[in-house]
Parts: sequence; C-alpha cells; structure tokens
Amino acid sequence: MNAKRLTRTILALSLVLLMPVTNLKAQQVEEVGLYFQNSKSAEKEAIKNLIVGVNQTVYLENGESKVVGGSSPSVVKTDVKSTSKLKEVLNANPFIEMIEIRLSSKGEERNIQLDSDLLDNTGVKCVLVRSEFELPVPAIQSMLAPLNKKNLILLYQIIIPE
Repeated sequence: MNAKRLTRTILALSLVLLMPVTNLKAQQVEEVGLYFQNSKSAEKEAIKNLIVGVNQTVYLENGESKVVGGSSPSVVKTDVKSTSKLKEVLNANPFIEMIEIRLSSKGEERNIQLDSDLLDNTGVKCVLVRSEFELPVPAIQSMLAPLNKKNLILLYQIIIPE
C-alpha cells in the first residue's frame, strides 16, 4: 500500500470515528440568555413562550404530580426527586414540549434520573435546567447526556436567591 492510499484510509477512518463526537457537539447546553440573543432558530419564539409564557403545566414535587391550567399541559416542571416520574408524565401527556428541572441544593445534579429513551415518541423540544447555585456547564452536560434526541434544545439558567 503506498503512502498516499494509507493517508486516505487513515483520514477516512478518523472521520468515521469523529462522527459521534460531532453529533454530541450539536447538542450542547446553552445559557438561556445567550440562546435568545444568538439563536436564529425558527423555534426561538415558541421556546421563549414555553419558558416565560403562561402555560398549562404539570408540576412534579416530591414524586407527586399536579396539573395546573388545563388538561393539555405543554410544560413539566420537576424537582430532582421526581425526575424518575418523568416518563410516566410524558406518556400520559402527549402535548408536553418542555421539561424544566429545578436544582435547589448542591449535589442534587448527581441524583438526576434521566433515561436514554425518556424522550422517545414525545414532542419535547426543550429541556431547561434552573439551578439555584453555581453549576459548571460540563456538569449540566453530563446530567443531560442521556437525552440524545435530534433537534432537542438544551438550556440552563443560574438563579441564585438573595
């Protein structure tokens, strides 16, 4: 095998091996303000409405669910303890478009229970993590890593109470 052919083969194999990494980079977590400032997505206004608008919502607190605003919720807001109930809520409410996960104390991010098949056959477009403490972006990315859905918008917001 000549050197030129060997170089092409190595280059082709390298590209194949890098494809999964490139796919993951497309699903980076972005800070909410920067997303709205920089996004050119057609979904931008719809996502903004899901985050700050008045929506029919399922609240998951301490493993209990409560629907507010109507029978067709578009948002799920959950604490960390209740993330294990998300699949059940999503199956029962097919119009959910956004999941908001609230972190209120350090270390909670290690207790998030998200399955890789959580968003299968759902209309979820956005997952927002709201943290009441400083949390590095890599920690948020690893927490949301099981959510491997194409075109899913992953956002975070740090809200430190005064």
